[in-house]
Amino acid sequence: MKNLLKKEWIYGKWIVLMVTVLLIVSSIQIFGSYLGDIKSREQFDMFLGSDMYIQNYWYGKTSIIVMAIVIFVVFLVMMSDYLNGGYEVLSSMPYTRKQIIISKWIMAEISIIVPLIINYCVIIVMYFINYNIVNAFNILGTLFQWMVLSLCVYIFTTTFVMFIQSLHGNNIVGAITNAFILVCLQIGGGLLESFFQVYGLKIYIRDGIYMLPFFNDMSIDYSVYLKIFVLIAFSIVFLCLMTLSFRKTPLEKRHNFIFYKSFRYLLRVCLVIMSTMFVVCLIFDKGGVNSLLVGIVTIVMLVPITFVSIKTIY
Repeated sequence: MKNLLKKEWIYGKWIVLMVTVLLIVSSIQIFGSYLGDIKSREQFDMFLGSDMYIQNYWYGKTSIIVMAIVIFVVFLVMMSDYLNGGYEVLSSMPYTRKQIIISKWIMAEISIIVPLIINYCVIIVMYFINYNIVNAFNILGTLFQWMVLSLCVYIFTTTFVMFIQSLHGNNIVGAITNAFILVCLQIGGGLLESFFQVYGLKIYIRDGIYMLPFFNDMSIDYSVYLKIFVLIAFSIVFLCLMTLSFRKTPLEKRHNFIFYKSFRYLLRVCLVIMSTMFVVCLIFDKGGVNSLLVGIVTIVMLVPITFVSIKTIY
């Protein structure tokens, strides 16, 4: 295992450096914009109560950046053994499949967690430098809780992304699949709400289970400690599934397009459903439309797309 980690570190150290630079540059730019917004509000004597002001820095902008970086890092870590006949070399060495995938998982987590910790140190420094400006909104204890929660979120996300990659033989396809699944998890609740609203039904779906909460609203949907516990538990579950799936995949077949047909069927069904709901919401976005008409349009769209998908599968 030690030798495997040394081999992974050859590429990993450059990934850590690249991710650190990307995160710090992004944080400085977004934090600067955040401070500028506060100063402009103070200049015009606008009310700055914590309930009125949503701190976008602590949620939307950085999470999207880091999620994209997670997918890219896992892609690089999983792809490294394709270079210079890596899998052929590994198959001739006395390493088990479990050791191989665990070493890659450790390197992927290091490539994400170390830059994040460095980035959070930069955030804390900027926080204290501008303490007189942001003190009205931020509490250091809550900030620490948010950072621990965010680390758990990205540990889980990295593990989940590597699990999906372990189901694929083609890393590019795996990266695309990961992006699709994470986007579906993020927008799925809102899309379902909009879809049912077209039919005149009012529902509320609590989404964002794995995503970071707004800094000012950390405990609205789930308590911080419960969310951390759930993230750790699911990280362990997906780590076990990732190890199991990778162990059952021959290294010499890692170039194949996809291994698990049932997963491919499920993915296509989800794609059909999501696409249909999105188009229906786009067409009938103003509401007040006859439900029968909406149902007819939905069926007319769903049937041919499903037929094409089934024909493609078989």
